[in-house]
Amino acid sequence: MAVKAPADKRFKRGRVKTPRKAARRWVALLRPLVKWTLVLAILGYTTVRALALVTESPALRISHVAVQGLRHLSANDVRARVRTLEGANIVRADLEAARRRLLGSPWIADATLRRQLPATIEIAIEERQPVALARFARGGLQLIAEDGMVLGPVVAARAGFDLPIADGLTPVPGRSLSGPGAGAMLLMWWYISTISSMVTL
Repeated sequence: MAVKAPADKRFKRGRVKTPRKAARRWVALLRPLVKWTLVLAILGYTTVRALALVTESPALRISHVAVQGLRHLSANDVRARVRTLEGANIVRADLEAARRRLLGSPWIADATLRRQLPATIEIAIEERQPVALARFARGGLQLIAEDGMVLGPVVAARAGFDLPIADGLTPVPGRSLSGPGAGAMLLMWWYISTISSMVTL
């Protein structure tokens, strides 16, 4: 006859982890990692596509350049200096480089460029004003701004200026005048120009 010994509660059977339970635990750990990897991949792809649409969209290509603040230059003169902007993407367009090209004109003292979505660049120009004429041995009469900048020769389109004429200065196109008393002479020209405008008013 079989005899059943009473079980001793002080001893417990050791739990053995089966391969199936271990696999389930690994799956539980990997599932969030895979999930977030997929989410980041989708976000990255969406961002790349959005940037591509913004930088390549025909609707964002510059089609108009509006110019204001002109008195002596024409809008076409200004647009010719920033021709590289036409057709460029308005978001990626290098406005600082365009501004430097504008300041290369002796007539332009300052320029401000800003984007007007979807396809317009607005340019505000501050022109130099001629206050005198300088007579040079070579080049004939040249228009001079109050800061001494040589603006260029007097052509038919600008022959209507009634300004004092000075001799004895050295022409440096696109730069300030040089010569004995140039600063004092420019100050005198500015004074004469200001007084003349007040009398005219």
